[in-house]
Amino acid sequence: MTDITTTITAVTVYEDRARVTRVGKARLAAGANVLVLGGLPTSLDAGSVRVKGRGNGARIAGSEVASAYLTTPVSGNAAALQAALEGLRDQDTAILDDLAAVADQLEMLKALRDHSGPRFAKAIASGKATIDTMRPVAGFLAGGFSEALARKRDLNAKRRDLAREIKAAEERLRQAGSTARVETREIRIDVDATSDADAELEVTYVVDGAWWVPIYDALAEREKTQRHLLRPGSADDRRELAGLRFVVVNRPNRDRRRHP
Repeated sequence: MTDITTTITAVTVYEDRARVTRVGKARLAAGANVLVLGGLPTSLDAGSVRVKGRGNGARIAGSEVASAYLTTPVSGNAAALQAALEGLRDQDTAILDDLAAVADQLEMLKALRDHSGPRFAKAIASGKATIDTMRPVAGFLAGGFSEALARKRDLNAKRRDLAREIKAAEERLRQAGSTARVETREIRIDVDATSDADAELEVTYVVDGAWWVPIYDALAEREKTQRHLLRPGSADDRRELAGLRFVVVNRPNRDRRRHP
C-alpha cells in the first residue's frame, strides 16, 4: 500500500454535514496498486466516497473505507522535562559533593581531637599547660564539630526534598513519553495500471456533524462577487478558508476592512 498526499480543493457545507473534495497525485507501478488516503475523521460516511482519476493505462478498480489508528504523544514537552530532570540530578550531585567535603572536615576534626587529647593530658600532668591553655583548642574543636554536623543535617534534609522532586520529575517525563491511540478512517483505493505511470486522483466524501454559523457578510476580492462568510464549527472546518482574503462588510454601517 502507498500513502497518497492530497489537498482539499472544495468544501460544500450543509446544515449537518459537509462534502469534501481532495485532489492528489501518485506514482503507479505496473499491475495492482493500493493507494491510501489516511488521517480522515471517524465521522466520514463510508457510503459517500467517490473516486475519479486520470492516468495513462490506469483504471480505478474500487475503494473501501477502513479504520486506522494513529499513535500520538500525550505531551510534546518531553525535551524540556528531560532537561529539568537533569538539572535536579545535577543539584543532587552537588549536594553529594558538599556532603563529602563535610565528611572530610569531620575526619580532620576527629584526627585533631584524638591527636591533641593525650598530648594536652601529659602537658597538664607535667605542669607545662593548664586548663586555660586547652580552652581555645577545645572551643575550636567543639565549634568545628557543631558547624559541620549542622551543615550535614541541612544537606541531608535538602537531599530528601530533592529526591521527592526527582521522583515527581521522572514520573512527568514517563507520562510525557507515553502515547495515545487515536482512531481515524482511511480510504483505500485499488488502481490497476498497465505500466508505470503518474496518476491524478479526485476523492469526494461526506463528513457528518460539520456545521457553519453566519457571522457577517463579506466580499471575496479575487472573485469580485458577494459571499456569505461563515464561522466553521470545528478545527477541521477552519482550515477550509485558509489562504483566502476577504473584504468584510460590517452591518449596519457597511464599513469595509480587510480580513485575512
